[in-house]
Amino acid sequence: MVKKLPFPNWALKTDAIVQLNTPELAETGESPSALVYSGKCRYIEKPKTVLGGGAKTVQPDSACIFCGDIAPELPIITDGTTLVNGWTYTISGAYRARNPDGSVHHTTLYLNR
Repeated sequence: MVKKLPFPNWALKTDAIVQLNTPELAETGESPSALVYSGKCRYIEKPKTVLGGGAKTVQPDSACIFCGDIAPELPIITDGTTLVNGWTYTISGAYRARNPDGSVHHTTLYLNR
């Protein structure tokens, strides 16, 4: 018998609003909004140092982890925006970790400012 892995719900402390876009383009050439999700997440932020043109800049490298599948109607998460802690981030990548039974354990969104 295959069981689902437990998710640490105690780690979900940060409110987030996620707007995901569909992978297809609309007639106007823009990605239409497909889903708006609002809920608690685990927000992770770490600085990333970027060297270029003789200058050194520090950019935030962030991620939000949500319990389960936040967009079951989308086959893939391609782009969108997230509002976390008063900042709006662009989604640069995402993945859905799976349980042994094939269901989605958690969704991770990688964010850029």
